[in-house]
Amino acid sequence: MRQSELVIFIIFFSNHRFVEVMRRRIVVDFETILFRMNKIKVVQMILWTSLLGLIGCTSKNTIHTSKYEGQEVTIKNVKKKSLFNDYFYQTLQLGSLPELKITDVTSNRGMPYSMDLYADAPHYLIDAGHTPYLNSIDTARVVNAILYLSPDEFSKAAFEKYAGFFKNGWDAVKDNIVLDQGYRSLKIAGLVHGSDKDFERNFSGEDDGRKVILSVWTNGEIHYKFNGGLQSTNLSPKVQMPGKIVLLRKEGGSLTPEVLRNFKDEKGKSMYDYFIVKTEF
Repeated sequence: MRQSELVIFIIFFSNHRFVEVMRRRIVVDFETILFRMNKIKVVQMILWTSLLGLIGCTSKNTIHTSKYEGQEVTIKNVKKKSLFNDYFYQTLQLGSLPELKITDVTSNRGMPYSMDLYADAPHYLIDAGHTPYLNSIDTARVVNAILYLSPDEFSKAAFEKYAGFFKNGWDAVKDNIVLDQGYRSLKIAGLVHGSDKDFERNFSGEDDGRKVILSVWTNGEIHYKFNGGLQSTNLSPKVQMPGKIVLLRKEGGSLTPEVLRNFKDEKGKSMYDYFIVKTEF
């Protein structure tokens, strides 16, 4: 072999060995990286599993048992953990009937401004005439509210059995328990076979070039909904009783009688068809 060929062979062989060494090192480093990444993922999974376990943890404890017409009555406190706070509610079950959840979804936020709302739905008012409707926003911690039994979960027969219990058996129970839900203490004033949302009045329209929904909740509160949030307006905070009166004020918003009349519900009716609107204009 000539000298020049030997030099080329040595260079080629050296480069080949170098490449092979580097290749192996890259493979080893890559495997090390993958191993470390997998360890990190395992730790992350453990942390997330622990966190989700804490968040999704629900505890129940029985606060009352008794008998009503031969059937077991069971009331429980429920505590459900979430990421930022705990959620409290109660359940009530009569015999083998579906369990009744007492939550901020199955109850409203105060006494209804009129029982006429429930004219077409089976309903029962526990203390008729004794729990007043308030014309101002109620900030008290103890809330008198209507409890709703959705037809999707409760048949009419099941509703009637629960209504019978609240009519004839609830007095013997209510003074021995507290329906404490953290931010409020609930007193059940009546039952309705339906959902709270079914009895809201919602009017859609435009105000100052914006698409807005005006909502009248069953507890009489009036809300101006824009872009997914609630804003203040120049309507009275609540329906005024007696008379189903809504006040339209000159200051505090851009609504006028002409604009308000153009807000319609799904039946094509305006607020003027359900309420007496008194204006300052």
